Parts: sequence; C-alpha cells; structure tokens
Amino acid sequence: MGAMAMSGLNLNGQVPGAMWGYGLIFGALALATHVALRFIAPYADP
Repeated sequence: MGAMAMSGLNLNGQVPGAMWGYGLIFGALALATHVALRFIAPYADP
C-alpha cells in the first residue's frame, strides 16, 4: 500500500483513488483469515 501511494505521488502528485479499494480488499482478506484460523486451530501455539 505504501509503495502504491508513493508511486502515485511521484507520478501524478496525488494518491491513486483505487488505493482505497485495494486496502479494503486486503483488510477484509486479513480479517477473514484471522477468523478462519480461530475456528480451524483454536489451540494453536503462536
């Protein structure tokens, strides 16, 4: 996300608008993985 923001700032002088969508998708996938692992391996040793 940081690389995308810096690239957009360097090329166009603004943060790309699509960055919000990618961030939301990435966050949703991370949350889904976290919840799935809670159910699949509840006593897993971190």
